[in-house]
Amino acid sequence: RGKLREVEIDPEIRLPVPARLPESYVHDVSQRLILYKRLASCRDDAEVARIRDELLDRFGALPSEAENLLEVIRVKIRARLLGVVSIDAARGEIELTAGDKTRVDPRRLVNLLTQANGRMRVAPGHKIHAQAPLDDPARLFAATRQLLENLAPV
Repeated sequence: RGKLREVEIDPEIRLPVPARLPESYVHDVSQRLILYKRLASCRDDAEVARIRDELLDRFGALPSEAENLLEVIRVKIRARLLGVVSIDAARGEIELTAGDKTRVDPRRLVNLLTQANGRMRVAPGHKIHAQAPLDDPARLFAATRQLLENLAPV
């Protein structure tokens, strides 16, 4: 119809936490694959919450790996909305790589950099580095979500 469709970003999230649906939790491989596909297609936290409720109802309490997977999906949703193509964690830092059409607010980024007292920096290749606690998955997810929220346009 004469309108260009925007290419959707599928961010890569590489965090040092076990994030999966264990075989001991969802025994049937085809069910696991269907659930992975549904999770990957989630567009908001409400969809993730519905799948979480379904998992609880069908399979019982979620193991930590499954909870981590849901957190990874939530981070991925925020990254996609912001135009971040990848998130990595290593050496005590989170590294965000912004895409060409990122929606990172430059003013908010500058404000964060000035307030960070050296705990955050920008590197070539549209990379934003911020210190993060890699030893605790809950704190790592919280720091990653907070960074993404702090970079989003108001």
